[in-house]
Amino acid sequence: MRDLFIAVTAASVAAYAVAFALPAFSEDSYGGTFVEVGAGAAQTDTTGKPVGPAAAFLSAVGVSGGGDIDELGAQLSVGVLHREQIDKRFYVGAGLDLTWTDSEGSTNCQTGAPAGWGATCDRSDMWSGSLTAQAGVDVGALLYIKGGVALGVWEDSATITAPGGSLTIHDDGPLFGWVIGGGALVPLTEQTLLGAEVTYTDYETRSGSLLGALDVTETDTDVLAGQVKLQVKF
Repeated sequence: MRDLFIAVTAASVAAYAVAFALPAFSEDSYGGTFVEVGAGAAQTDTTGKPVGPAAAFLSAVGVSGGGDIDELGAQLSVGVLHREQIDKRFYVGAGLDLTWTDSEGSTNCQTGAPAGWGATCDRSDMWSGSLTAQAGVDVGALLYIKGGVALGVWEDSATITAPGGSLTIHDDGPLFGWVIGGGALVPLTEQTLLGAEVTYTDYETRSGSLLGALDVTETDTDVLAGQVKLQVKF
C-alpha cells in the first residue's frame, strides 16, 4: 500500500510539472462536460471474522478463525463529469463513474484446527460505481479534491472443510460505501485533459449467513486506488 501511495504521489507531481511544459490555452479548458477513462492499480483489503455461534464454537474447540485478503491488482474505469468555473481560478463539479477492480484473492482463515479440518476465505473481482462532487483550483494545473458515495458488487465466501465434506458460506449482494480522493489535471489540447488521481473507498460491513438466517461471518472491505485519467470534452 505504501508503494502505491508513493507511485500515485509521484504521478501527481509529474502532472503538475508537465503543466509548465505545455502551451497555455486561451479558453477555459477545465470547465464543461467530459467523458473520462482511467487505468491504474488498486490495493483491496478485506478483513473477515466469525461471529455469533460460529465464533463461540471455534473458541470452544481452540480454533482461531478470521483472515485478511490484501491484494494489489489492476483497475479500469469509465465515467462522465461536469465541471463549472465559479471564479477566475476555482471550479466545482460532479461526476458518475463505473469501475472494474482486479480484487480476486484467497487466504487460509483458520489456525489451530485438527487434522482434516480447515477454512478458506475467498474474494472475487469487484464492480463498483460512484457519484462524487469535486472542487478544484487552477494553479497552472487543476488540483482538486472529491468525495461522495459508492456502490460495490463482489462475492465474499468462506469454505469450511471437514472429514465428512465441506460447507461454503457466501454473499454477493451490493454494498454501499463512501469515497474520497484527489488529483491533478493538465490540458493536452483545448478539449483534452490528462492527469493522475488517488481515491480511498470504504464499504459497509457485510454479514455472511448460514441458510439465509443465521449470521456467522463478518467482512470489512476498503480500496486504495491510483489511476491515470484522460478526460475529453464534448
